[in-house]
Amino acid sequence: MTNKYAIILAGGSGTRLWPYSRKHRPKQLLELVGEQSLLQETVKRILPVIEAKNISIVTSQHYRDRVCAQLKEIDFNVTQNIFLEPVGRNTLPAISWITTHLAKTEPQAITFVFPSDHVIGNQKAFMKALDQAANIATQGYIVVFGINPTRPSTSYGYVKAGTAITEGCKEFLVEKFVEKPNVKTAKSYLSKGNYFWNSGMFVFRNDILLTELEKYEPKIFSLSQKLVQKNQHLANANLFGSMPNQSIDYGIMERTEKAAVVPVDMDWSDLGSWESVPTSTLVFQNLPQTQIWRGVSF
Repeated sequence: MTNKYAIILAGGSGTRLWPYSRKHRPKQLLELVGEQSLLQETVKRILPVIEAKNISIVTSQHYRDRVCAQLKEIDFNVTQNIFLEPVGRNTLPAISWITTHLAKTEPQAITFVFPSDHVIGNQKAFMKALDQAANIATQGYIVVFGINPTRPSTSYGYVKAGTAITEGCKEFLVEKFVEKPNVKTAKSYLSKGNYFWNSGMFVFRNDILLTELEKYEPKIFSLSQKLVQKNQHLANANLFGSMPNQSIDYGIMERTEKAAVVPVDMDWSDLGSWESVPTSTLVFQNLPQTQIWRGVSF
């Protein structure tokens, strides 16, 4: 059986939810939708399918102590794989660093990438999507979860699904990625039915991701190889600081011919704005929505 690994990206500053989320108290470490932080909820969500020892957390070195303390409350084994960035360099350098590390011993293992600040209400649908994506990734595809859009949102990028990977299946080749649209364009996407929100969650085989990385982002590939040789959980500042500021979307997904999408309806939100935070949450239930949106200090 192919081993499964997870990379959880937890280095963002969460400034879009200012003033509650700030540089030194980012949203992934806050209890925005329950009694535990978004990071803790993310780890708990994947533990049924990925062993704690196979979960890696990438975060800023400034958040190390708080991340470690929160993870201890869930499973001590997760604290053994905390990787620290000396400076933020977007998603691709973080993903490539950890994938290169994993590929040393598990080149054909399946790795999932999850942001640490998402909310998923339908765990059953999420688990089903994990199985679908893992099966497709085993075949050599780099998979993105496509969220079934519920409204013509202008806040998300979209993925256009092309032909089915196999006849009758519900996994598709990616025809194209599109930027955040205007309202008119978003409405047309909704009516066509083959456009999905780009969730920012990915699944791939380690060797496939690194092959595409070497092809499209050779500098990041080379620096990741050098980082892993250092065998440190705190990235070498000079090497990591030399990384291009690049996302996996632009660096790999929009250029590779191996991109696939698994559409899923799992009651998802990336909590990217105050409008996406449920007003019934414990933290905000006593504050008028207008005050929250206007950024009134707590």
